[in-house]
Amino acid sequence: MKLIKVAIPSYQTLKQVLPRVAKYLHETPNKLFNVYTLGSLDVFYIETYDHTDVLIRSRKRKVTNEEVSFVIDKLFPDVPIDSLQIDHEFISKLTDKPSNKYRQIVLIRKN
Repeated sequence: MKLIKVAIPSYQTLKQVLPRVAKYLHETPNKLFNVYTLGSLDVFYIETYDHTDVLIRSRKRKVTNEEVSFVIDKLFPDVPIDSLQIDHEFISKLTDKPSNKYRQIVLIRKN
């Protein structure tokens, strides 16, 4: 597996790329926003002044525990896994109706 950083235009904001996520996060100002790809998965690294979030988004299939562990090892190398909050059903908090566009969104939060 490879986690590859994707170039995004500097004018794009989190609200433009992930509007529902920005709304869920109450439009908290972010310090850093990076986009990665892990095969068919999109990985969003969002660092705010209070916490750091990583979203793993899948369009066609469920995200495996191995993929979640791989992303944690790459983006949080010195953080014990017990101190992270992992929500495999984050997509249900973003919308009331099921989405045909995304199969699963996993949230990893470091406070």
